[in-house]
Amino acid sequence: MLLTCLDSDNLKLMFYEDVILAMCSNKDSLLRMVDEYTLYVHYLGYEPDVRGRSYPSPLRDGDDTPSFGVFYSRHRKDVEFMWKDHAHINSDGTSGVSGDIFDLVAMLFGYTDLQSVFNHIKDDFNLGTFPEKKEKVIKAVAAARVDWQIAIKSRSFTVKDLSYWAQFNINREILQRYNTYAVSCYWMTKTQSIPTYPSTPCYAYRIWDRYQLYRPFEDKKRKFRNNWLELYVPGFEQLTYTSDLLVITKAYKDVMTFASFGYEAVASRGEDVPLPEAFMKMAKERYKYIVTWQDNDGKTGVEKYYPDLKHFTCPGSPETGDPKDPSDYCKRFGPEKTAKLLNETIWEYLNSH
Repeated sequence: MLLTCLDSDNLKLMFYEDVILAMCSNKDSLLRMVDEYTLYVHYLGYEPDVRGRSYPSPLRDGDDTPSFGVFYSRHRKDVEFMWKDHAHINSDGTSGVSGDIFDLVAMLFGYTDLQSVFNHIKDDFNLGTFPEKKEKVIKAVAAARVDWQIAIKSRSFTVKDLSYWAQFNINREILQRYNTYAVSCYWMTKTQSIPTYPSTPCYAYRIWDRYQLYRPFEDKKRKFRNNWLELYVPGFEQLTYTSDLLVITKAYKDVMTFASFGYEAVASRGEDVPLPEAFMKMAKERYKYIVTWQDNDGKTGVEKYYPDLKHFTCPGSPETGDPKDPSDYCKRFGPEKTAKLLNETIWEYLNSH
């Protein structure tokens, strides 16, 4: 009698949902509905090479070291593929974690039971609904337990590379003078056997025996990597002490932009990091005038670190779309207007003192 109360479409829908729920209740039935490799592609965001290639781990943010790989399962028969992250730091201090696609989804989204993992996958592939579905867990950078020793393999500058640097009035001669290289591949540690091949342009700034990697088209967390020591001062090696004026700016690129306009300049290792006291003592003995030129976003600590110096910024504010530093100003308005801004601003101040 119950069946007579339901129309044909509703009956088919109820039957279909019951069948799907039963089929997706365990690994085998779910993998019959969705190909296992498809699951890896969906949750990794790329098609992993299962023949031994390593990738940056999806379990950590801002990690360029290739430590994660997917491979054919050799011992387990219930799954076709397994994965391993060699650099993952476990709660007991040991390193390395591995598993199947279901373990990966559990770690990515913070599930502790297998049924929730199944339900999450079903929801993603329109095989069911999951009201308790979680967002991806906030990823954390692994604890720094390795000896960062950046090494690079350089390549020749291309026309495209030189065009990029020319926006900031930086030519090949300045790049060479400031030990700046185009990077073909790089290693982050001594134990990294397979180098990282950057997918976007990558450059390296060398100070003595160490590097800073600069990837201008990556997001902020992945743009810079360096193993510089505290006493390493960008621009210090290139100082000639032939001017009365030294400019303290905020980045290596800005040092080169200032140099292109004839200014002696150095930068600290970070936007809110003061220069070493020993360097400042030497600079005050060598230069009659020292000024700062930092970003106009108000996030620097120059007033706190150098209360006795004159501080300059580009006009305007990034909030209204204005360039934040001299190199960006040059990119927007060109070398002629940039030279005019620097000369009139700095020398007008110096001539009045």
